[in-house]
Amino acid sequence: MRYKGKKIIYNGMLFDSLLELKFVLMVEERCAYIRTPFTIWYNKQNLNLTDRNECPNKYTPDFLVRKIRTGTAHLIEVKPRKYVTDEEVQFKRGLAERYIQRKGHDWKFNFVTERQVDNTLTELQRRKFSEVLKTRKKGFSKMGLMKQSNKYSNEVSKLYDRIPDSNWILDFVDEREYVYWVKKGRYKIFE
Repeated sequence: MRYKGKKIIYNGMLFDSLLELKFVLMVEERCAYIRTPFTIWYNKQNLNLTDRNECPNKYTPDFLVRKIRTGTAHLIEVKPRKYVTDEEVQFKRGLAERYIQRKGHDWKFNFVTERQVDNTLTELQRRKFSEVLKTRKKGFSKMGLMKQSNKYSNEVSKLYDRIPDSNWILDFVDEREYVYWVKKGRYKIFE
């Protein structure tokens, strides 16, 4: 199974689909998040988790999200509902859950589907989604962005960032502290 969505840029990040964008619009006001937070390396023969040097098979979850109020964290895979029961997608779920357990993180793994997102988006978030779509450049391609890199070097380099350009938490802590908080639920500077 291979799901291909329309790529789009928002808030300094490149999203693989419009569904991922909707998900971010849904959570950005009440959560801190990292896009493609890490890669899980695994051996296809025995399904064991490995390190990068041992095996070329990899899975990269879509988001790591930590709720601001409760501090709960979720490793998120955003997929259209029809793909959630797919064997490959369920395999990735197992990998992610083993990874979380092995590392001792306080995260839970969740799928988020278009039904969940569409039922949760507020009217303001829907309008914001429409506005982002209106400003989207036609014919987006990775190569097109690379060609523009000389002209817009700072902006293009930020397109592949894994954290949002603007999040109110970033007004108080630097990017490393933000990432640490999303991953661990605490700030390194206070340890």
